[in-house]
Amino acid sequence: MEDHINVAIRVRPLNQREQRSTAATAPTPLPWSIQRDTITQRALADGRTVSGNSYTFDKVFDQRDTTRRVYDDSVKNIIASSMSGFNGTIFAYGQTSSGKTHTMHGSECEPGIIKLAVREIFDTVKNDAAREYLIRVSFLEIYNEVLRDLLEPTKTNLKIHENAKREIFVGDLSEHIVFNADHVEEILQKGDRNRHVAGTNMNERSSRSHTIFRIVIESREKAPDDDVPPSDSEGELVKRQQRLSTGSFADSEEFTGAVMVSCLNLVDLAGSERVGQTGAEGQRLKEGAHINKSLLSLGTVIARLSDDGGDRNHIPYRDS
Repeated sequence: MEDHINVAIRVRPLNQREQRSTAATAPTPLPWSIQRDTITQRALADGRTVSGNSYTFDKVFDQRDTTRRVYDDSVKNIIASSMSGFNGTIFAYGQTSSGKTHTMHGSECEPGIIKLAVREIFDTVKNDAAREYLIRVSFLEIYNEVLRDLLEPTKTNLKIHENAKREIFVGDLSEHIVFNADHVEEILQKGDRNRHVAGTNMNERSSRSHTIFRIVIESREKAPDDDVPPSDSEGELVKRQQRLSTGSFADSEEFTGAVMVSCLNLVDLAGSERVGQTGAEGQRLKEGAHINKSLLSLGTVIARLSDDGGDRNHIPYRDS
């Protein structure tokens, strides 16, 4: 990848509610046009279409592009870098009902970014005869500014810590060793069942929280006698993989391999909301306020990081 940060825009097609709404009124042109990787606003003035501001991004996908196309063009290289020892983050950002969760999690008919990434990871593991791997996952929800473990939902109000190496981690967050893509799918489904969702005027199944699905990838070169016999039980395989993270064999000191560790964060953000559009009240209104506050903080951090000529002495990471 040429840049450390790439920004891609995906324009989703109209959903069923919007199709019913437009079918009952006179057809109007789309309020934007796309030319390659530039999107231009359009408006009606005196019966004619007038072009507004134009914005250029690293990639713009229109409503005909599939999630597979988004993955191949904008995500695949990040997964390859993570398998090579580099940390990576992919997150979907946008207003409520813009298709973020569909893009990240997908459906039975169209797998999302997370499922495609997991398949890519385990295909790489399967085809790499020179290294052995340990893959661990965790699933975290941020709901009304409170951190909760989606895989062990009784663990709530988790705290963020910093260790002596200045590495940030969430205390008491469970991690699970996974062996294949199907195993990860089971874990994702379990976590999704525990996530906060609710209906609003703009979305029948609106995410009311942010989620972070984190994949930790450890690998090292295999020793000459490191091949695991096919007859090994899963329990024995777990023991060998747990020793991988220590960088040495527990039962022998004949080989100590350098372990390469990387983290891949797959983030599905709840969408920004306007009360007038969502009709939120009561608990939904409180959730929307927390969502908008956290997204504003995130936007402030991104703006500070991207401001080459400005004051970058203090970047308010903790606020986000």
